[in-house]
Amino acid sequence: MRILFLLSFILLQISTTQAVNVDSITRRLFANISPDGTTRGVVVASPSRENPNYFYHWIRDAALVMNVVNDLYIREQDPIKKNLLKEMMIDFAVFSKDNQQRFTLSGLGEPKFYVDGRGYDEPWGRPQNDGPALRAITLINFANSLIESGEEELVRSLLYSADFSAQSVIKTDLEYVSHHWREASFDYWEEVIGSHFSTLLAQRRSLLMGADLAIKLNDPLAAKWYNKQALLLENEINLHWDEGRNHIVHSRNTHHHRGGLDIATILGVLHSAGSDNFYNVTNDRVLATSTHLKNSFKNIYKINKDSNLGVAIGRYPEDTYDGVRTDSLGNPWFLATLAYAEYYQKVKKSFLKKGRIEINETNKVFFSELLGNSITSNIKAINIKSKLGKNLVRVLDSQIESIYKRVNYHSSRSGSIAEQMNRDNGYMQGARDLTWSYASYLSALLSK
Repeated sequence: MRILFLLSFILLQISTTQAVNVDSITRRLFANISPDGTTRGVVVASPSRENPNYFYHWIRDAALVMNVVNDLYIREQDPIKKNLLKEMMIDFAVFSKDNQQRFTLSGLGEPKFYVDGRGYDEPWGRPQNDGPALRAITLINFANSLIESGEEELVRSLLYSADFSAQSVIKTDLEYVSHHWREASFDYWEEVIGSHFSTLLAQRRSLLMGADLAIKLNDPLAAKWYNKQALLLENEINLHWDEGRNHIVHSRNTHHHRGGLDIATILGVLHSAGSDNFYNVTNDRVLATSTHLKNSFKNIYKINKDSNLGVAIGRYPEDTYDGVRTDSLGNPWFLATLAYAEYYQKVKKSFLKKGRIEINETNKVFFSELLGNSITSNIKAINIKSKLGKNLVRVLDSQIESIYKRVNYHSSRSGSIAEQMNRDNGYMQGARDLTWSYASYLSALLSK
């Protein structure tokens, strides 16, 4: 496997006392990209081939993993290492185009592929329409980094062409998203069909980013179309807010009976929110939802009784998937728990940049949970440079530290991270060496 040494310099620069065995995390992430016996560009969800079998290329997982690789590519200064990362991104783009042109049972909404490039052809939850949107976001990020380095021709030949006949990988995804976003699809967890906050947010972001890229590459009519659809998507996304419960309901128009709290909401914000205030990390509705979601897990997992570690987070409170069986009790997931480290880090950065934070009835629950009801009951704003503001930053830092402690406590000494941690004893279970877990760890570190 190439690139096992690749990022020691970068990761040493960003590593902290929170990051235990980061080199191992990086090696394990890269070991799951184009592993032996697979087509170049494949990102296997896990090397596990039984109980459970995750040895497939999931469109969603691969897009999120490769977006982290692109972030590392942008940061890398060593030209040799940077070129190796670039090759990984190109391999992913080429394999993605091959995926698009393969026959599948649900077209571009096909959620996963065999490692030789064939579309999965057995019963599954399909379509999953967040995949093309997340893949477009990742490849647009890569395209923008190439354009900034003077490689526009590579972008035109490999990633985006205004000519429909070229079937370029980014435009193909954007056309699918822009024409199919109204259709019901399956959620992040491949269980529920309906309308999903994270899917819609990814679709909106991909179209806005696609419009900007189309302008750069002289495709104005496409840009106009993508922007129009993104605006329409906002109305649909807003329907997921439940004012009475003061949180975002992740999935609508479904036949399940869940309460609506789902870590996919926070993941969707991390993966797909932009620089505007439309459901970004410090949006009032997102702040409130993050608190209600975290609190929903505090009492249902035995391991959360240890207050010295951060709250272990699962997918959703009613989860019944234990890593092998779907009729059991759900557990905390590493990637879900790490999402809060990244979320709090980004919230802190945003607060520091804003300087002044307005407190209102929607977001008050967030500040009350961190600072206490007695402190926040009568305040209308926090100046980040005040004593209270500095205390808020310290509390956020403490939360971040405790989350890393939680994750490091339950992972192996060698740095291996699985899919889940048992809700009662904390031992790892589910798919071993889950690629998305490693990507989440690195993504959290890169958010510093």
